[in-house]
Amino acid sequence: VVSRFASTHHGRNIIMQLQAPCDFRTAQMLATETRAAMLLESMAAESGGVTFAPADTLASQKAIALAQKGGLLTPEACVRVRDASEVATRLKRLLDETTRAARGDDASSLAALAVKVELVEPLDNLCAEISRTIDEEAM
Repeated sequence: VVSRFASTHHGRNIIMQLQAPCDFRTAQMLATETRAAMLLESMAAESGGVTFAPADTLASQKAIALAQKGGLLTPEACVRVRDASEVATRLKRLLDETTRAARGDDASSLAALAVKVELVEPLDNLCAEISRTIDEEAM
């Protein structure tokens, strides 16, 4: 039922694979993460913050998997990886700023989400190199 609200086919597939938690602790943790994501989304909207429009995360995942196997990426795939990386970096920055400004329950909810986002590393040099070497207007 929830999958009808997904905006992409990939999102629907992920939702269909989700299973309801059977224990209270897991349900509580997921509820905290959901609260944090909703809070972050509202903060992003207020600040004109993060837009996910240019990022095609499924295509980026496929491109990264291909590169990890030694495959060559097309210029389009490189641009998708760059866009996804830039969105992830903006999201992490917004989460950091929002977490510092939050108080009470909001702060603890955001801290739980921040642990998940901690692993996002900015790939500024890679993104700059992709932008420098690929003429997107010629694609």
